[in-house]
Amino acid sequence: MILTSKIMKISLHQKWMKNNSLISYRNSLQTRGVPPTLWYLVVIDDIWDISTWKLIRCALVESNPGSRIIITTRICEVAKKVGGVYNKKPLSLDDSKTLFYTRVFAGESMSLDNISGEVCNKILRKCGGVPLSIITIASLLVGKQREDWSKVYDYIGFGHEDNEVIGNMRKILAFSYYNLPPYLKTCLLHLSIFPEDHKIEKNSLIWRWIAEGFVIGREELGLFEVGESYFNELINRSMIRWIELSSRSKIRDGCGIHDMVLDLIRTLSGEVNLVTVSDVEQQCTTSSSYSPVRSISARRLAFHKKRSIEHNPGTEIGQVRSFNAFNCSGSRMPRLLSFRVLRVLALENCNFSAGNCCLGNIGKLHQLRYLGLVETSIRDDLLPGETGHLKFLQTLDVRRSGIKILPASVGELMKLMCLRATEGTRMMAEIGKLASLEELEVHSVDKSPNFATGLGQLTKVRVLEIHFDEMDESTEKALMESLRNLRKIQSLQIWSKKERTIDLGGLLEDWTPTPSDLRQLMLCGIHLPRRPSWIDPSCVPLLSYLSLTVQAVQVQDLEILGRLPLLSYLYIWSEGINCLSYTATSRDEFQNLRHLDTNLEIMCGQQGALPMVEKLTCRASMGKYVAFARSSMPFDDGSVVNPATVAEAELPVILPLDIGWPVNMPCLRGITYLLDYQDCSAKEWAHVETLLLHVRKIHPNCPPFRIKKNCRDKKITLIDAFSYLEAVKDVFKGNPSKYSEFFDLMIDYKRDRIKIKDVIIRLKTLFTGHDPNLILDFSVFLPREWAITLGDL
Repeated sequence: MILTSKIMKISLHQKWMKNNSLISYRNSLQTRGVPPTLWYLVVIDDIWDISTWKLIRCALVESNPGSRIIITTRICEVAKKVGGVYNKKPLSLDDSKTLFYTRVFAGESMSLDNISGEVCNKILRKCGGVPLSIITIASLLVGKQREDWSKVYDYIGFGHEDNEVIGNMRKILAFSYYNLPPYLKTCLLHLSIFPEDHKIEKNSLIWRWIAEGFVIGREELGLFEVGESYFNELINRSMIRWIELSSRSKIRDGCGIHDMVLDLIRTLSGEVNLVTVSDVEQQCTTSSSYSPVRSISARRLAFHKKRSIEHNPGTEIGQVRSFNAFNCSGSRMPRLLSFRVLRVLALENCNFSAGNCCLGNIGKLHQLRYLGLVETSIRDDLLPGETGHLKFLQTLDVRRSGIKILPASVGELMKLMCLRATEGTRMMAEIGKLASLEELEVHSVDKSPNFATGLGQLTKVRVLEIHFDEMDESTEKALMESLRNLRKIQSLQIWSKKERTIDLGGLLEDWTPTPSDLRQLMLCGIHLPRRPSWIDPSCVPLLSYLSLTVQAVQVQDLEILGRLPLLSYLYIWSEGINCLSYTATSRDEFQNLRHLDTNLEIMCGQQGALPMVEKLTCRASMGKYVAFARSSMPFDDGSVVNPATVAEAELPVILPLDIGWPVNMPCLRGITYLLDYQDCSAKEWAHVETLLLHVRKIHPNCPPFRIKKNCRDKKITLIDAFSYLEAVKDVFKGNPSKYSEFFDLMIDYKRDRIKIKDVIIRLKTLFTGHDPNLILDFSVFLPREWAITLGDL
């Protein structure tokens, strides 16, 4: 207690902040203040900078190795420099309820009726597992009738501060905001344009900041790199949190905002008239209130879930710089010519195809920097040729918009830095003219004029995702020649629908990204004979995401990949018949790997190897599991075993390394086994399931596991496959989006990204109203036990 109070004095009183005083105090602790045998635990709460920690640390005695010091901080960089970082995760729903009920009912056992229980769940979802939020809101409910709880929920959802408890919580949250530098405050307040619980894509957000003029360039860095540093600072200060937008990619490519933080920044942004938000209930946030719009001189408008987004007659939109709509539909929106100084036009998941949303006058928005039509249908599904008049346009994002063609005039956008389009949108412009491009995502590039050769002129490109319908030998060579000119490339994705093996002789083998700045490499539908020799720590030290399919994988390949210092996601599949078995034994291998997806047999040889892996998909040798099950399981009556009925005491306690290796992976949160089953009886299969259930139970995290049956002796002829695909293509000839959906489903199934039963469900939906034989014939791609019959339809 004496030690703790002294340390608090150091942090609270300036006179203790002098080095001489700290050294004197430390010496006194060593000589008489703390006996050598005394063990102590010190908790220091809410450290904001590393200099404060260094001063406090000077007063701490290091002579007793049994003592422990815990600090808490909102700043990630402070935690990293102190060492031994533990990221506190949100409370689970059950733990949130326990904390909530303990505060509301003072620990008394209470049963809630359906209404109050539903409101309680809504409140806890809004709190997001953050103890401060749960305690604060629970304090409001103490002594209130349960029928009033829904009023409290509505009350806290609209930013009121006149309640003392809510005000105190806002003050705590506001500490972090007021500690931000001015440029970060603006970027944070801008996030109030997004709806509650919205998943925000990182790159799109940064391009918006750039278009708004929030990002100030630096001589040594481009605008996007500076914007990315802003984003990372907000993550570091815990104002926003990382999320993975796609469960498929496992890339941290987005962010989320806690509801309480969103309420705070909406209030603050309203006070400075930065953003005006109008939601589905006709409520509008301006200043510090959520009241209907009367007269607003708005600079940034955001509409959420509105049936009509035509502006209020009292709203002055002539000076609007940013117009944003999310999940809106209907027939009306403001005329484009009403916006005289618009810099950002972003419509996301909106549908105006039947109304007056026509982009015919888009070319007259001379100040426009950002045009986003993500998942938004517009009249005639056309992007006008006048788009080429937008001489200051920096970002054009038409992903999943239904727009069929990017007109040739897009090639006139000399300042365009980001161009993104997905399946069904063809690029008709000469890509080589867009010399300012830094981020490019386009499909069917083999149908775009001179794409493979023109790509080499885009020397500023950092992020490249290209999809080929077909890739012949000449296209391959032109593509690789162009890649050699992309000296700033950081993320490279090449997708080919027509899967084929690429000869590395003069192509990928000779290409080395220079300088070695590559962070992500994904080659999909492209089968390589072997790992390119330049994929090693010396050439690509920053590589964090790697997806490859190769003919054969050697032990040396995995040893080299294991030394990549920042690798966090690895997808590596072998097309060879004899797949490798690899045991990770070194603590220096795969130190930052979080996701490993492979059809190789991977084992963790000792505690400390694969220390960070959370999700693992790998092959498991059915033979060794069956052999161990036969020798260990007490079932010899010939019956089929139900694993759910096996008592814990009947399970083997001691497992050999090649069976129980998942126990050595402390962070494991999920595992998928790929098991060859063709020579396995039903009884043996049940024994193996029981054995794997035991492996799961003895792991500290008790991670969920899945078993995928893998029949390697089943071969599908090319004739069978192509005949089926041609039949499907004919059926969907007039509906390319349906065929695209089917093709994506095929890819997901082949890559084991979707369960077989879900494949069958989606097939039935896709082929509703068509020849049922299309569903039946899909059985050629399925394991025998999943064959579809007429009885299933």
